[in-house]
Amino acid sequence: MDIRVPRLNSLTVSGRLTRDSELRYTPNGSAVLKCSLAIDDGYWDKQANQWVDQAVFMEFSVWGAQAEKLSNTLKKGSPVVVEGSLKQHTYTAQDGQNRKVTDIHVIKIQSLEYTNKADNNSYNDSNNSNQQSNYNQNNNETAQNNRPEPDFINDDVPF
Repeated sequence: MDIRVPRLNSLTVSGRLTRDSELRYTPNGSAVLKCSLAIDDGYWDKQANQWVDQAVFMEFSVWGAQAEKLSNTLKKGSPVVVEGSLKQHTYTAQDGQNRKVTDIHVIKIQSLEYTNKADNNSYNDSNNSNQQSNYNQNNNETAQNNRPEPDFINDDVPF
């Protein structure tokens, strides 16, 4: 019996950047931004009757124009949500040994940094804060416009 397993390689994680991002270019001129993320994790220790915090550290990379846009934005300690897929590659270390590395190939990254803007207080999207706030505003307006009218009158509510 051959069981077919769907090919699913997608993840969404949140955490804080452990260092400032590094922008580099490949030999063919493609921009690549590298950084590291500390993801909060933990477990309940039944014997100690307490929560034990621990962190998972993952490297991630952003490619192309998005990498160039984010290069000055992603700073150590910034809280972010990262969406992407896991990729594995090998390289030869300085000692001559081949090493395997698994990192996150970023599709979307969202900064959770709170910014105090003169026009409004909002969360800043690292990709494009105007685009994200327009997206949120349009979604809220659509939700408001599509909301059905209640089929009761406030006086009918028993509290």
